[in-house]
Amino acid sequence: VDDKNLTMDNFESIAGLLMETLHGITNLQLAPFGTVQKIHPLVDSQQDNRGAIGHALLLDPRRKGGALVAIQSQAITMVGPLKLLQGGVAVIARYAIFTPFASEFLPDESWSRLGVTYTRICSDVTQRNSEECSFPGP
Repeated sequence: VDDKNLTMDNFESIAGLLMETLHGITNLQLAPFGTVQKIHPLVDSQQDNRGAIGHALLLDPRRKGGALVAIQSQAITMVGPLKLLQGGVAVIARYAIFTPFASEFLPDESWSRLGVTYTRICSDVTQRNSEECSFPGP
């Protein structure tokens, strides 16, 4: 995502082109700061991915490890097979995208699953865990 939000605005067309070019991909997700905000396709005749929108990968104990490996390695990583929030099972390839326009610290966030709430507080320096709030890019 750049300073004009072009990646978010153009995600559908970019994802569609990648899926046409790279066969075997069933969907692509964009997760700024580790939270899924865009999925292509969101819904089609074979899948309904709406259940994954808002999934905070860095707060979910079942996904955090794999997401951190992708961030820290700055390479394509594979995890799975995993049971998906939106249903089904998949092997997931992840690649962390860094931008100079991102803030130094992740935004404060809460995410709940099955009655348990996970929280990250990065705006308050007294509560900030630097290992969970900041991931310097290349």
